[in-house]
Amino acid sequence: MNWPDDQDIHSKLAYGRIHATHSFFIQMFLIAAWEIWNTRNNKIFDNGRVSRRLWIVKFKEQVLLQLLRVKDVYQPQIVQWLDTIVLES
Repeated sequence: MNWPDDQDIHSKLAYGRIHATHSFFIQMFLIAAWEIWNTRNNKIFDNGRVSRRLWIVKFKEQVLLQLLRVKDVYQPQIVQWLDTIVLES
């Protein structure tokens, strides 16, 4: 299956959800969007720096904080997935 050609975010999200290999796709999407929002606000209101590396660090931190809300049986799968996200040099 190929990624949808149209620019509609809803169809892309639906495609990602259907073809995600993990059951926590939507939760990770929401955390990612939240951290993008926080990074944007930091840049606009506090003249903070913006980088993909910083966003990834913040994303990983937030996911680890949210693990408190996840059943113990699912936590290793999420941590294992999180470890696959590599910071660029």
